[in-house]
Amino acid sequence: MGVITIRIGYACINLSIDAKTNKRCLLKNATEDRLRELISENLNGLKKVLKYNIDKGISLYRITSDIIPFGSHPINEIEWWNDFKDDLIEIKKLIRKGNMRVSMHPGQYTVLNSPKKL
Repeated sequence: MGVITIRIGYACINLSIDAKTNKRCLLKNATEDRLRELISENLNGLKKVLKYNIDKGISLYRITSDIIPFGSHPINEIEWWNDFKDDLIEIKKLIRKGNMRVSMHPGQYTVLNSPKKL
């Protein structure tokens, strides 16, 4: 018989440490400065969570879909994938270091089959 490996993990919110990854704002308050601040805080929180997971041997984690507020909305004109590239690379390295399996899925209000065009 082969060895069976079970990955233990959790979804989105770490209640053991002070690290938020889902800070967001209302659309009417979504200025470039506010979005940059929220994205930075969320990515820094994610790095803390991933480090915690590595320390605790947690190898399965679902990242919140709120990590980049309004990431694909026209209000967010920030090229966040370029502007936060260093943070994203660091996150990738942490995931690889911890041999973590990560996932993400749309939030409850995301309607993929909506007849409404953006």
